Amino acid sequence: MNRFNSIEIISIIFYTCNYLLFDKYLHNDKLNSKQQVEYISRIVSNVNAVITSILAIYCLHFEKQVYFQTPMKGTTSIGIFLIQFIIGYMIYDLSLIFYFRSILLDFGSLIHHALTLIIFNLGLISGNINVILILFILTEITTPFVNYRWILYNTGRKENVVYLVNGALMAIGFLVVRVLYVPIMVFSMLQKHHDEFQTLGALERNCYYFALMIINVLNAYWSYLIWKGFIKAIVGSFKSKIKSN
Repeated sequence: MNRFNSIEIISIIFYTCNYLLFDKYLHNDKLNSKQQVEYISRIVSNVNAVITSILAIYCLHFEKQVYFQTPMKGTTSIGIFLIQFIIGYMIYDLSLIFYFRSILLDFGSLIHHALTLIIFNLGLISGNINVILILFILTEITTPFVNYRWILYNTGRKENVVYLVNGALMAIGFLVVRVLYVPIMVFSMLQKHHDEFQTLGALERNCYYFALMIINVLNAYWSYLIWKGFIKAIVGSFKSKIKSN
């Protein structure tokens, strides 16, 4: 497979154009100039989350025979397109992080993006474990709740009931999808098809093991922070209601 791929280039152009258009026409008077940069970044992040989540669900549901019968080698044209498209987004997002590093730089996200780029490119080149990569893409389904929480918080709407409802959906989504469902599915596949996985090159196997382990740890850590914040918000809301009564 030729690298650099045209789908990835199209994806980079698509998301860059999204950023420029949103930056031109979407302005929130409640945000300062630095917050505006992150606001637009999160809007584009939502666009990516919606597109890639829909495609991931399609692959895992409508093409499940291909992926789950031969998880180490199974692949489809839509699955390849999805992986290429999200690689383009990751490159765009990393470029944006470095360009606005004083505003957007976060080492957790940086490590997550870098490891994702490594294993996704490795999976594309080798044609291996595409279903596992798509399962991790499915975790993007929780991203809009994270971004909407940031928008609500920074526009002074954290006392709104919508903030609590969104926080609940975000916390549950992270726990169910990122901490439980995806890691359990991946672990069970690697266990069930252990012998087949062992036929991959040692360097490739170790790259997958290391990257997947770190990404799971990051997701667990982020889930912990989200639940901690959500419980704090619930307790704070409860206390304020008691005081008002």
